[in-house]
Amino acid sequence: MVKNAEIILKDKQNELKFRRALFWDIPIKNINLKKNKRLIIERIFSRGNLSEFKQIINYYDEQEILEELKKIKSFDKKTLNFINKIYNINLKDINAQEGIG
Repeated sequence: MVKNAEIILKDKQNELKFRRALFWDIPIKNINLKKNKRLIIERIFSRGNLSEFKQIINYYDEQEILEELKKIKSFDKKTLNFINKIYNINLKDINAQEGIG
């Protein structure tokens, strides 16, 4: 569902609102909170704002987020450092290598 420049992703109990610009390349009807959690987590961590980040950490449990973060192939250095500060995760445990060096 599109409302202005906002998309709303729903499941039976939750409704998350994100800026449409985060998912400009994907038809909204194809985005599923459970099936596409890696994509959603990646976009929010790398391009999201504080409100979007809060929604993600309140929707997915910490273990789900950490598992998905470890599978993502590339993050910029700023995002890798943010992940490290929030979760105290060793950057070597993340597949993303772009920002390490």
